[in-house]
Amino acid sequence: MRDITAGLVDLAIRGYVRITEVEKKGLSKVLGSDDFRIVHLKEADEWGELKDHEKEILRGLFAVTGSTLLSSLAHDFYTHLPQIRTDLYTELMDRKYYHHRPDKIWQAHLALAGVVLAAGLAGGIALAKWLQLPVTTLVIAPVGSALPVFVFAFFMPARSVKGARVLERLLGFEEFLERVESDRFEHMVKTPEMFEKFLPYAMAFGVEKKWAAAFEDLYPESSDWYAGTWHGHFRPLYLVNSMSSMSSAAATTMSSGPRARAADPASAGAVASEAADSAEVAGGGW
Repeated sequence: MRDITAGLVDLAIRGYVRITEVEKKGLSKVLGSDDFRIVHLKEADEWGELKDHEKEILRGLFAVTGSTLLSSLAHDFYTHLPQIRTDLYTELMDRKYYHHRPDKIWQAHLALAGVVLAAGLAGGIALAKWLQLPVTTLVIAPVGSALPVFVFAFFMPARSVKGARVLERLLGFEEFLERVESDRFEHMVKTPEMFEKFLPYAMAFGVEKKWAAAFEDLYPESSDWYAGTWHGHFRPLYLVNSMSSMSSAAATTMSSGPRARAADPASAGAVASEAADSAEVAGGGW
């Protein structure tokens, strides 16, 4: 859900939606959970430059009206998660970052592990009866055979040479976002535009608080894409804390089904399809 929330913030910065924090009143200030209103700013015929998974996020947000409370997405938005995940993997394949779709490779090897386990158990129990051996002895063998297949399933998706190079750039970009306290970063020209451009990626990598601290005195007191409930002096850290709160709320509401069934979030590696271009610019030298 961190990837999807970061994508939502990116869409807001780019002018497709506006996010407003709902101010709590009365007992809700203490007992109530944070909520956010997302307002639709561009019609579907203006989504031409968006990627497929971004369009699906917007369709999930505004299935009925042009304004949505984040809390209202419970038991509804989760139906869009499989398509978002599919769109992300499709883009990774279109960019030739992998030889085969990672999720399909995982599924194939997990299925193989299941076959090894089932066949081993069936054959082992039959053999144990025939040889009059303890059943537990021949149960351990198929479990031991299936376990390595299961474990290695998560390492089997192979990146292409292009995908490996993009990963290197992404790791450099992540280091760039993390090392904002370094002397080298202090000599860079920091602008509010830079803060906004890379904020979604900092959120995806989990370093948004470090990123906000580096722009403590440079970011304006208000933005066009987000309205918070803070009063008095504005600080970028307040904005980032609100984004973290929104991420937590989204993780609960956007993935919850009718029986608390949660769809799997898109892999964090799928951020590569979005961040690769920025990494080439910002992270190449780190």
